[in-house]
Amino acid sequence: MTIGGVRLLVVVGKGGAGRSTTAAALSRQAAKRGKRVLLIDALGDGGSALALGLERPPRPGVTTEVDAGGDQLCILTLSTEAALDEYVRLNLPIPIAPSSLGPIARMFDFVATAAPAVREILVIGKIGHGVRGGGWDLVVVDAPATGHVVEVLSAPRVLGELVGFGPLASETAWLADLLADGATTAAVAVTLAEELPVTETFELVARIRSETDVRVAGVVVNRLPPAVGAAGVAEGEALIERGGAAGALAELAIDRSQGAASERKRVDELGLPIVEAGEDLDDPVGAVVVALDEGGW
Repeated sequence: MTIGGVRLLVVVGKGGAGRSTTAAALSRQAAKRGKRVLLIDALGDGGSALALGLERPPRPGVTTEVDAGGDQLCILTLSTEAALDEYVRLNLPIPIAPSSLGPIARMFDFVATAAPAVREILVIGKIGHGVRGGGWDLVVVDAPATGHVVEVLSAPRVLGELVGFGPLASETAWLADLLADGATTAAVAVTLAEELPVTETFELVARIRSETDVRVAGVVVNRLPPAVGAAGVAEGEALIERGGAAGALAELAIDRSQGAASERKRVDELGLPIVEAGEDLDDPVGAVVVALDEGGW
């Protein structure tokens, strides 16, 4: 599949499956093709920065350029406090950042905890503004894991239904339209070829489809172990019969390969385009970039 003219690509999946690796790979691939790319770390755990080769995560709220061989690639780590400051700066005549004022900051924490989708709308709002007015050809989001990403993606619709009118309603309306536009916005799910991650991917894709308006464009099966063919199985079984460390390793390799092949086949049931990224401990981002290129993305 090709992502074509998509300008917002949200990378979703279970923690540990390689979400940050895939987000970094998609960003580097697009930058190498001449696009101006912003990678947004919506979780704020530094995984995206590490995947891009940075020694330490940049300060939250500050767009930082990444050395990508002369291509335009930047990274931004989100924080709700920075997003609140920017929202107020853009929409309200308050000269001082509200997060620096103790009572207002505490009030925001109270409201954000009590009211649904308030924190999430700040996150998706910052992402949406990056798409609408940031001058980027592509915004890639290293999204929060599993269930929380559904709350973020559904926030404009949920909050819009609650508010109904006023500036906040207008803000949620265009964000909802942005997310629902399948030509502009898409999600990519990342999984390992293992039983639990695949099962969680099925659940996550089902929730995104039923609870949000975001189109799921495809799946990246990450860190797929090398396949063991018939000849390899026969050789491995001979080693297993002899016993010892070599036999134990052969049994482990065969079981892992066959289990991964079974789970990889199960991913087909999602009915989505699939990219297979091989296992490369030395360059996991590069492995995904190669897979994306070979898969036609």
